[in-house]
Amino acid sequence: MTVGGGLQLDGTITANGADGPDSFSGGGSGGSVYLNVGYLEGSGLIAANGGSDEGGFGDGGGGGGGRIAIYCNSNNFAGSITAYGGLGYMNGGAGTIYTKINSQSLGMLLLDNGGINGSNTTFDLVPEDVVIQNGARGMLPPGAAWSPVSLVLHTNGLLTGTSSTNLSAIHAQSVTVDEGAAISWDGLGYAHGGPGNALKSSASGYGGSHGGYGGGIPSGQTLAYDSIQFPTNSGSSGYAPGGTNYGAGGGALEMDVSGLLTVNGRVSANGVTVASASNNSGGGSGGSLYLSNIGELAGNGIISANGSAAGGPAGGGGGGRIAVYCVSNDFAGQVSATGGAGLWAGGAGTVFTSVNGGKSALSIDNGGVEGTNTPLSGGFSLPSGLFDLMISGGADVVISSNLPLLNDLTLGSNSVLTVSAGLSQLVMAVQNNANVFGAISVDGLGYALTNGPGSGGSINNQGAGGGYGGRGGESATGAPGGGFYGSALMPMDFGSGGGNGAAVTNSGSAGGGAIRLAVAGTLDLSGSISANGQPAIQPGGGGGSGGSIWITAGLLTGNGVLSAEGGNGDGTDGGSGGGGGRIAVYSSTNLFMGDEKYIGGTGYNSGQAGSFFSGKILYDFAVVSQSPTGVVSQVVSGLDVYFNDAVDPASVFASAFSLTTPDGALASSNLTVAVSSANVVHVGFPPQNINGVYTLGIAAVLTNLFGLELAESYSGSFEISLPLVSGMVTNVNGAPVAGVQIQAGNLPATTTDANGNYSVGVPPGWSGVITPSGGMGMFVPASLAVTDATNSVSGENFLTVSTIAPGLTTSLDSSNNLSIGWLGLAGINYQAFFSTNLVTWLPYGTSYAGSNGPIQVLFPSSNAPAMFFRIKAGY
Repeated sequence: MTVGGGLQLDGTITANGADGPDSFSGGGSGGSVYLNVGYLEGSGLIAANGGSDEGGFGDGGGGGGGRIAIYCNSNNFAGSITAYGGLGYMNGGAGTIYTKINSQSLGMLLLDNGGINGSNTTFDLVPEDVVIQNGARGMLPPGAAWSPVSLVLHTNGLLTGTSSTNLSAIHAQSVTVDEGAAISWDGLGYAHGGPGNALKSSASGYGGSHGGYGGGIPSGQTLAYDSIQFPTNSGSSGYAPGGTNYGAGGGALEMDVSGLLTVNGRVSANGVTVASASNNSGGGSGGSLYLSNIGELAGNGIISANGSAAGGPAGGGGGGRIAVYCVSNDFAGQVSATGGAGLWAGGAGTVFTSVNGGKSALSIDNGGVEGTNTPLSGGFSLPSGLFDLMISGGADVVISSNLPLLNDLTLGSNSVLTVSAGLSQLVMAVQNNANVFGAISVDGLGYALTNGPGSGGSINNQGAGGGYGGRGGESATGAPGGGFYGSALMPMDFGSGGGNGAAVTNSGSAGGGAIRLAVAGTLDLSGSISANGQPAIQPGGGGGSGGSIWITAGLLTGNGVLSAEGGNGDGTDGGSGGGGGRIAVYSSTNLFMGDEKYIGGTGYNSGQAGSFFSGKILYDFAVVSQSPTGVVSQVVSGLDVYFNDAVDPASVFASAFSLTTPDGALASSNLTVAVSSANVVHVGFPPQNINGVYTLGIAAVLTNLFGLELAESYSGSFEISLPLVSGMVTNVNGAPVAGVQIQAGNLPATTTDANGNYSVGVPPGWSGVITPSGGMGMFVPASLAVTDATNSVSGENFLTVSTIAPGLTTSLDSSNNLSIGWLGLAGINYQAFFSTNLVTWLPYGTSYAGSNGPIQVLFPSSNAPAMFFRIKAGY
């Protein structure tokens, strides 16, 4: 309807769908109302509602709402505008109502279902103001990128998407989610499979993995994925033994809200549980919520990417990943990425928050349920700068690469922090404070059974205990216990394995691992830090020795436990206990009231006690090692320096480092230095491939977190030994040409010396092209190919010339035959051409290869018309 003037509406304009004629028929959908008027006034009704089934009480479905669009110069209409879905066994979804004042740049899209929860509503992805309310359920297409100006979800309004493994995105100036409303990407991830879906393991299902492992996944399947800081992947499904009814993973949603994001309701990407609990289906893992650019975050609702519970006795889904970047954060609600409950609970996911101008934080919380593991490593995009690490709610965090320096550390009372595998030191440093109310444990993560410098012996299937801080106990058959080794003041060695018993298994009896913890502020140890040796599980086996705990703290307090005890041997069958490990504690103020345990394990003979040292800081701050060192057969562009304590990043400057190459010292401006983890500094420099010794120097100005400078300057070296591709560049007179750049593939270039010589190091087996450049002339040949340079290759020579065009001389002999001569350059091919019209040129004879000697071509005279000749030179 188009009205050039005004529309006074006190009656009705409707395009409603009809109701179903009986209880089994569905209602018709609403139609369309399109008004374009000068002004709109009145108190009537505009409707395009869906029809109901018979009375709204039968078995048919309600019709979907229609569509209404109103354009006008002014709008004073006080009546009702509706596009509700009809009632039925399943209610119809809301239609759309679009209104726009012609003089204004923005219109408004309204989805309203009159308070009845209905089916989904699709709509144009308009860049305008959008309101969803009263049971309406707006749905975006798969992987949509939508840019409304403002988005408001009032109570009982829902925005969701379509099941997809692609990232969906909402870019808006403001978003409001009222209490009782939701933006839900629950169950929109992988419905069957995904990167966190493990192989079948048992008759019971397991949960899907994402940020945390799914409950019950088979041993050795590491299925976590995606980025901690920039999560964009959907969650994975669980596994169902019957092959159907999988718990789906949560979807992936990015929100970019330049202004205010208020969440008093829910924003979620949770995994879902299958409806039937009879098929033992694993839960789906949580998906991703990437709140990438939020001006202000406010509200007291829920933001979640939780794994779902198992459907029956199976594994819960692992938690997903959430990352929030905002200018200010006043959100007082709950942010969670917990694992789902089940016979085996899923592991916690990750929640990363970063506030402009403030500190960042990584939270791993499993909501009070002790679930499976949450892996933490650089492969999942760990923050590189200072951040708070908070582990709580039953989370079990497994570190598989060195952590960077932390700002603060909080480990909750029922949570665990450990490393992924044996013989991996757990090195952590905290710039401020650490509260350890849970357990930091490397029990049994030292040398395996029968291994290590203090491994226990075995005679007649009776094993002695492993040794370290104390000797292992001698077995009943006289097998010697392992001896002691390592440092009592700076313990960082692993405990050794016990001796073999009757080998019904190859596990058990491992030594304790190694923990190095430095806290510049206060360390409250009210939980436990342990590096115990394992007990024997072989009949007659010896126990593993305790490992290492080395703690430095400004203030040490708490009433917890430090433990590096030896493991018990199987004394009943003649096995003996492992020796105790080593513990060293340094603190300016030590108020610790807990226990220190470092005794040997029991058995036929007990292991000896290990060592415990406590005092103020006595050790020197020093470099422990560097990598690479020795001889390396590769191009080197950086090295890592390992210190015996956490490095203060504020003391690390490029000017404190030097690198002397076989060609001389690099300028400090060519060096980049950064603290890559708590006790490691990475030194970067331009790629080096010149054979010879490289020397690294570090001035004694670096300090640790406690202000101690390096005890002395450091000097270390490594040597590059690569196959060489070498040759010479000369001019046409045989004189050497200096300063020519020689490029070997994409390897670092070199230049010819004063004698025209060059050599470039290449990795063993390298194949590529050597190319000269620079100067005023041309090079012959233009490049040389090298194949499989397992050993050095020499004689790759080049000639520099001003031009490859030949200088021709001509003469006629007594028979009027034409002779053309020139100096043929090595590496250049020459071809003679003839023509009778100076337009069409044809080859004359075969080509000639230059060899730095004269070339002469004879053209016999004939009775043919006039002929023309030319010589073409090329590579």
